[in-house]
Amino acid sequence: MRQRYVIGGNHSATNFLHVAKWEDAFEYYPGTPTIPVFKKPDFINGDVDRFHIVVEDATRGPNTAHVLLDLDHISADGAVTNSRTWKLEMSAPGVFTSTNLLVISDDYDYVYDNVYPGVAPNLHLRSCHAALGDRIEAVYDVLRPDGSYFYAVTNDTATVGADIKTVTLSVGVMKTNGVEVVDAQRIEQDIQRTRERFAQVNVRVATNAVVYFDAPDSVATNLNGWFIDWWDNGTLRMTQATRDIFDAAAAAGLSSNECIRAIYVPTLQTPSRNDIGGVAFMESYYQGGDLDYANSFFVAYPAKGFTFAHELVHVLTDEGHSSQLWNLMYKLEAVTNTPLAPKRLTKEQEQAIRKNTKFVK
Repeated sequence: MRQRYVIGGNHSATNFLHVAKWEDAFEYYPGTPTIPVFKKPDFINGDVDRFHIVVEDATRGPNTAHVLLDLDHISADGAVTNSRTWKLEMSAPGVFTSTNLLVISDDYDYVYDNVYPGVAPNLHLRSCHAALGDRIEAVYDVLRPDGSYFYAVTNDTATVGADIKTVTLSVGVMKTNGVEVVDAQRIEQDIQRTRERFAQVNVRVATNAVVYFDAPDSVATNLNGWFIDWWDNGTLRMTQATRDIFDAAAAAGLSSNECIRAIYVPTLQTPSRNDIGGVAFMESYYQGGDLDYANSFFVAYPAKGFTFAHELVHVLTDEGHSSQLWNLMYKLEAVTNTPLAPKRLTKEQEQAIRKNTKFVK
């Protein structure tokens, strides 16, 4: 049932809103894997996280056709921006109801219907752009006795997110020949994209440190020839070069205490597949001393698309890939790696992420 965010009147207001997952929003282009998805025109009305706003104002006469409603977006630092103004049609005497709306967590989704016109029409007019912990507050025009209008701020606000938890990352950056393999701007971009995706599952992504370290000799002397791991009788075993990377990062101060280690490296290769963008060291794949390095991931810079977020989901869920092209965990991530590719998470993935109480707190 859609959430009802009531403004005014005697009814209780919904005090939280979910970032939408866009459920049932996508279909495939048959036989065209390079164009993986498109939106169904009416997906907003079927999304489980949709909401609508009701203004109850008995001062409005029966001939009042609509009220004008502004939604103010209040960020966690207190900054206030006006997100959208809607015309609410009268659904009953003194009661005015909006169309179905969505909370969206990032700019790319926010302009999606402008890039792909005709699908999800008016998405940007039916959405609020906000992050976890932000608040949505409504302001609507009220009729004065003299016939003029003024804007009245109600006390009804809704917080974005419910039962919000946090996963903490410790980020390591390898240096080769004294030069970092990734710059600070790209690190922040990867983390921000990850925050936007994890907002769908009510999980904040925090960092406790960014640590820089020199490439160990086993990698520095063989940048294009070292391998990550190999299969040995059904068990993955890390190469010494991989262990050396973890040890070098730890010696420089990279923490593994109740946090996920995310390490940028210049290249990533396996014996069977070269030049991959990222690798997750999932706990169930390793044994013995290699378990000390699990619950971590590497990203090869410049990684494409949402590799950073993709690998983090692997670590938290200890699960593999999705066959759904629109999913963040689609196995051939490079096919849909552009920023405007929809990268959604399902309810089942949400449950798996939040079930990891070791790192999601």
